[in-house]
Amino acid sequence: MTKKCLLIVFCLLLAGTTIHAQGKPFPRNTFYVEGLGQGLIYSVNYEYGLTRNWKIRVGFTSWKLENLPLFVSFDNTLRFRGAPIMLNYLCGNDFHHLEFGLGVLAGSVDLSGKSIFLGERLQGRKRLVKGTGTLGYRFQPSRTGPVIKLALTPLFDLKHIDLFGGIGLGLTF
Repeated sequence: MTKKCLLIVFCLLLAGTTIHAQGKPFPRNTFYVEGLGQGLIYSVNYEYGLTRNWKIRVGFTSWKLENLPLFVSFDNTLRFRGAPIMLNYLCGNDFHHLEFGLGVLAGSVDLSGKSIFLGERLQGRKRLVKGTGTLGYRFQPSRTGPVIKLALTPLFDLKHIDLFGGIGLGLTF
């Protein structure tokens, strides 16, 4: 199944080599910080525009919580490092877009005790891979300028789903 996913991404990359849409150039690069969302607390993200509508996103998050039972129940220290990797599709006009996306959140969890984190019983260090999605609104000009995102960002696997939301602020260039 992993080979199929890689083949699909490769084909999308080849199909997305267009630099102009409707005769107008568009900015390919977007950099933004997302609060909550796929990074759970925050993530720093870079997005590359394959076409005007199709985008590939890679992000990074690294954080630590101590004795703060927010969206997990734990009594000790929880460290998380992760990378959301997404394929997003934007539809809309020059500024206002509906955003759809699918991808994965791959990371590692280090817990000093026992706990439940994102639907899994954890103890010690563990690698974690969850499916993720995006359904939201994005303000992004067709030329360079600010980006503002607001989205529902679920994390899921075959047994469990957690609903999150996120807000992102950044720049497209």
